Amino acid sequence: MIRLSAAFVFLVAAACASPTPADAAPGRGAVALDRGAAAMVAIAADEVMRTALAERDPALLSHAFAGRALQALRDQLRWMRERGLSLEERDPRRSLVSWDGARDEVVIQVEAHERLVSMDQPDPPWSGTVHERWSRLAFVDDGWRVVDVRELAPDQWAIAFTTWLLARYGPL
Repeated sequence: MIRLSAAFVFLVAAACASPTPADAAPGRGAVALDRGAAAMVAIAADEVMRTALAERDPALLSHAFAGRALQALRDQLRWMRERGLSLEERDPRRSLVSWDGARDEVVIQVEAHERLVSMDQPDPPWSGTVHERWSRLAFVDDGWRVVDVRELAPDQWAIAFTTWLLARYGPL
């Protein structure tokens, strides 16, 4: 059931974010994403990733990820399967906290309860977590995908943005 809902959410987001051929921009294959569409793609990809980590199944990943991000997640899932681990999440709240339309980069924040399940601990306690994830989006084949992704230290994106702003515009 989780897998079907994750796939449905991603397909709806991809359909909303994927342009029609008439909208295609030269050289990129797609129009630039707006903030709302970028948020839908990144949040739906995060849902697909969390489902894959919980089920230790990489089957859905290629619908949401490509390139370096896809390979890194496949490697992570292989490592987890070899050790009998899965990462479960419940009550997630995902939100877009940064969007750079010129670079198609997003940062989402995820607040949730999660737990790492192992063969030794099949029912570990849940713990609260807040983390931020940076993603670069690209139009690959037939839709927008996350092509690079990394976890950020708390508020790392804010520091990078402030540095960029100061370099570009000087002190305010």
